[in-house]
Amino acid sequence: MVLDSSDTQNIQYNEGEPDTYHYPSDTHPFDKFLSGLQYVKTEYCALCADDDLVMPAGIEACLSVLRIHPSVVCTHGFAFSFIERDDKPSLQSALRLTDSITDTSPLVRVAELLGNYRALTYAVYRTDILRKVLTEANKLDSLLGRELLAGALTAVAGNVVHIPCFSHGRSGEQGERRYTNWHPLEWFIKDAPGLIAEY
Repeated sequence: MVLDSSDTQNIQYNEGEPDTYHYPSDTHPFDKFLSGLQYVKTEYCALCADDDLVMPAGIEACLSVLRIHPSVVCTHGFAFSFIERDDKPSLQSALRLTDSITDTSPLVRVAELLGNYRALTYAVYRTDILRKVLTEANKLDSLLGRELLAGALTAVAGNVVHIPCFSHGRSGEQGERRYTNWHPLEWFIKDAPGLIAEY
């Protein structure tokens, strides 16, 4: 499905292609994610930004682990960063090669996630877990706060497993939309007390 919060919202799809839901252009991305989850009817799901890529074989490998192991709440493979040059994707780098998080203690899992941080936003999730996680994370205001709390709550909920394959690619292009309070350094320079308060 497509959760469209673009300014123009003029994308046309052929009959039988993805269901499209429209949102105001100023919708917080995490609010849109949570709203879109109400339409998901499958046991598993994954988010994909509009300028990113998913690797179907990698997603299937992630799903196979979720189907077999009930203690696993989300899975992810390797990711790569790319930019477009002459209308062709050009590989920039592999992103954050990380281990699985499978300790029996929820607090140790959170410490492992935050000690070698990787965003879990685009992992393959159990749908019910992602709904619960975003419902709580969206009580914070900032993009960074929501991302960090969503990751921490995911680690509390269960194991996070890394699959040794590529599951998605992230665009390295500068997007048109400029988010605020998305990175600790950007936020600290602009509003250090606000960063400390939300942490």
